[in-house]
Amino acid sequence: MIRHKQSIEGCLTHNTGTYQLVQSNGTRHMLMGDSQALSSHVGQKVKLTGAADYNRDPSASGNDGMASGQHFFRVNSVSEVSGSCNK
Repeated sequence: MIRHKQSIEGCLTHNTGTYQLVQSNGTRHMLMGDSQALSSHVGQKVKLTGAADYNRDPSASGNDGMASGQHFFRVNSVSEVSGSCNK
């Protein structure tokens, strides 16, 4: 089930073809959307607008050691919050 439009903030990472947003509370979101738009913001703190997508099978999120129960987020837009994820 895809939920209503929402925004989330955190650090944008990229590993083995997968984009993820890591929020300050440690929650990780596997991202779906325009890879070109996401690629230019890797390593930056960003605000993503889109919708949580609960139609995905968490066990199919890859074999990168991610815990079961992965959050999925369908990205509609990306905006930079700060230039770097470094504190």
